[in-house]
Amino acid sequence: MKRFCAAFALLLASCEEAPREQVASGLPEVAYASFQERVEKVILPKVEFNETPIKNVLVVIQELSQIHADDQMGISILADTAPQTTFDMAITLRMERASLKEVLEAVAREAGLKVIFREELGRAEFRSMSYELPVLLTKVYEVSPLFLETLKIHGLRQAESESDPGGRDPKRNSAISYLESCGVSFGVSTSATLDVENRKMTVVNEGEEIALVDPLVKHIDGVYAALMDTPEIRRIEKFRKNLDETILPKVTFHETPLSDALSTLHWDNQTKLPSMIFDFGAGFDLQGLAEKNAPVDKGPVTVDLENVSLRDAFGAILDQANAKLVVEPFAIKMVPKWLPDPVYLLRCFDAPPEIFDVSLPKQRDPFGDAPESPESLDSPSVKAVLESVGITFPGESNAVYDVVNRQLVVRTTEDQLPLIKRFIEFKPPAN
Repeated sequence: MKRFCAAFALLLASCEEAPREQVASGLPEVAYASFQERVEKVILPKVEFNETPIKNVLVVIQELSQIHADDQMGISILADTAPQTTFDMAITLRMERASLKEVLEAVAREAGLKVIFREELGRAEFRSMSYELPVLLTKVYEVSPLFLETLKIHGLRQAESESDPGGRDPKRNSAISYLESCGVSFGVSTSATLDVENRKMTVVNEGEEIALVDPLVKHIDGVYAALMDTPEIRRIEKFRKNLDETILPKVTFHETPLSDALSTLHWDNQTKLPSMIFDFGAGFDLQGLAEKNAPVDKGPVTVDLENVSLRDAFGAILDQANAKLVVEPFAIKMVPKWLPDPVYLLRCFDAPPEIFDVSLPKQRDPFGDAPESPESLDSPSVKAVLESVGITFPGESNAVYDVVNRQLVVRTTEDQLPLIKRFIEFKPPAN
């Protein structure tokens, strides 16, 4: 206690020696271009320590750095409290008209420590002589839509669990928060930033921490791959590819009935397409839409095209009829142009595996390799269980169960989401 009082007395004496003009108003907000310039140009008139503990010495120097700076802004000093570094040891030091940097380096020498001036952090760090700055690596991940949805859900869960959501650190982004919850550590100068538009995440961290991020991203991407891999989706993708990649040298129709033109185009390419269905009356009785939207014109069509894709050929014909083409797993449908296209939403639901009778993997390592096949992610009964209670999966919809994060992952139309949520809330666990 006496030593600390002596050090504090020295601080007070130094305050009395500070030139009065330095506390005048109108000083610049920042008088130094960089942290390095600050520690080199701030001059301490006198420092004197006699058998003073290092931790007290650093307190005094930090205060002096503020008193003698032109802008009255001090520096931060970090003292490594690792077991091998003893900051209770006392040193004796006397210097006059020395720069802040010279004083800090002298303290480090007397104490047998290392001082590191961190320009990017604007602080001086006292470390043991064996300390080495960590080597940071940068890795850019291409992430799936499900990864972005997982971050969103994590943020919502975190907000709900916070007793004071207004007190959350706004600078703590969702990527860092989620990765930390999975055991990844983030220290000084590390980061995880998201480019949502391009679905990329950039992680700056030590190699051993990035090694933990790799399987996390791989796992979630594997779940998404399973979600998007069904026989129906594969058939739709196959037909879309045929429509885009089949190039027709010439397509000519002159005053040809609409149905005849479409049938001829389909017949000539029937090996590449499923059955064709005319559904021009679809939905015309729903909500009076027929009165607000142009009906299909079934009159004759005329086109004269060369070197066009099969999709563009259908489009040129259907445009004249106020209609469009919709690809389904087992048919291509000709429907009114005004009919809305299905919108598929990706959502995650917290759901215990018991309600789907899903068996969790034994001793599964959440940071291990992602499953090699969709079957290891999903019980074959999950989608069937939902369908058995009246939940439908039209078109490119699907559902899988992520056994690692214990959540149901669905991609479906908006009208089905309330039904799925209600099922999870009220479904008792399977016996």
